[in-house]
Amino acid sequence: MKKVIVSILVLAACLSLLTGCGKKTAGIDLTEYMNALYSGTEGTGKARGDFDFIGFEEAVRDGVKSDEFNLKQLVRFETSMVITVSPNKNLKNGDKVTITASYDKELAKNAGIRIKENSKTFIVEGLGSAH
Repeated sequence: MKKVIVSILVLAACLSLLTGCGKKTAGIDLTEYMNALYSGTEGTGKARGDFDFIGFEEAVRDGVKSDEFNLKQLVRFETSMVITVSPNKNLKNGDKVTITASYDKELAKNAGIRIKENSKTFIVEGLGSAH
């Protein structure tokens, strides 16, 4: 009976070690790399989304095991991303705009990325007054 218990404990320890050795994914909050840029005047303002690709790439590189980091897969993921802003025109200071990053989930998985958040709301500010 003791041999069975010891065997089960050894097997459980081996399985937990194997599970820990799997591919490490980088949990990334895309909103940390988003920014809203505004132009125009009060009531006719425009917004566009900006994304810090360099900061994003550094975070992914730090979050994925170095022997599993694949720049080619990361670039494929990045080119699948589409940044949208809604609404993006006829804005005035104080309006809310939402920036969303749409992406290919399979490409994220292949690059070792697990997306936490992909949408963020900003408050419009800095538009000039209409004369």
